[in-house]
Amino acid sequence: MTVNKFAASRLHQMRAAKSYLKAYKDWRNPEASVLCPRCESEPETFKHVIADCQALASARVGQPDETFDISPESLVWVENKKE
Repeated sequence: MTVNKFAASRLHQMRAAKSYLKAYKDWRNPEASVLCPRCESEPETFKHVIADCQALASARVGQPDETFDISPESLVWVENKKE
């Protein structure tokens, strides 16, 4: 499994806690709510969006666990080479 450059850059941003998600404060709007806009029950962190948000649970149904793995050993980072 591989991802395109845009998706890979988003994944890197989220792993570094520097993304567009609300839990990662923005200097332009430091008083903004950090709650997830979908479920409004927890801060919108990468882990929450990928694994915990009940509002997104239906999107995770039937997906293998490795789909949500972004560790350095994950298959997401393997380059898809054509032979």
